[in-house]
Amino acid sequence: MRPDQKKRGAIVTACVVALFSFSIRSYSQSTEPSKWTVTGYHKALFTLNSFNDQFVPAGIPGLPALPPTQSAEYLYHNRINAKYWGDGWTFHLGMRNRIFSGYTVANFDALAADGVPPYANYASFLDYTHTSGVLPLNIRWFQNDLAAALTVFDRFYFDIDRAKWHLRVGRQRVNWGINQQFNPNDLFNPYNLFDFDYEERPGVDAIRYERYTGPLSSWEVVVAPDTSWARTNAAARFKSNFKGYDFQALAGKYRRYTAVGLGWYGNLGKAGFGGEATFFARTEYLPALEDDLGTELGHAYTPMYP
Repeated sequence: MRPDQKKRGAIVTACVVALFSFSIRSYSQSTEPSKWTVTGYHKALFTLNSFNDQFVPAGIPGLPALPPTQSAEYLYHNRINAKYWGDGWTFHLGMRNRIFSGYTVANFDALAADGVPPYANYASFLDYTHTSGVLPLNIRWFQNDLAAALTVFDRFYFDIDRAKWHLRVGRQRVNWGINQQFNPNDLFNPYNLFDFDYEERPGVDAIRYERYTGPLSSWEVVVAPDTSWARTNAAARFKSNFKGYDFQALAGKYRRYTAVGLGWYGNLGKAGFGGEATFFARTEYLPALEDDLGTELGHAYTPMYP
């Protein structure tokens, strides 16, 4: 690596740490309430990977090179959330700043060249770490053998809320799932169980319109455009409550599938009971694909005292 690249990387790293290594909250000094609220946090995560190479069979053709029996990964993570209250509307911004270091960053090019999955499918470590959406809301600060730095705006949307309807436009979280782990009803933001360090969960570039039809009922339409119609998601959902049970029904287009789903949650005695299921039907885009059904049932017991 050239000296100027090292110097530039060190300067950018110092600036990122100086700007984002603290949590802030803004208050107005005047008697008028502030229209801005800014909050944040920072944390660090250390991961140690270890495996016994004796359990890996030898002599298999096409088997990629094995990593060291022990390797470490380091992650510095800062988040800043901002909200602005306008006249009848609000603006939300969520910024995720991360600095990566460790075995994968230092050896990514070699791993990709050796065809090690899943790295072989990406051009760089930052490509592997983050896939850009329709809106160009990320900053790739730098990547070298020592570290990589990335800023992603995973929330960037405008809200308009009225008595009978609600409109949200921009990068947002669209959560249609009911259960805590597996959510086949969640067509727009499926949750990765292994990404436990991401409490806020990712957002999607979408337009969402919800119409309130009663105290506990509404219908909504969400369109998440992409680079092509085959990759675009669009669906509608109706939700209501009947005898203490929350129900929802949804239908729409999930990439190259037609999706129809149902979900519910309520109580059976002193225990909670919920479930969701979505049927994915093949379309004319990929006639060779088979139909698929995703289901998830949930049961939670919470003691209730008189």
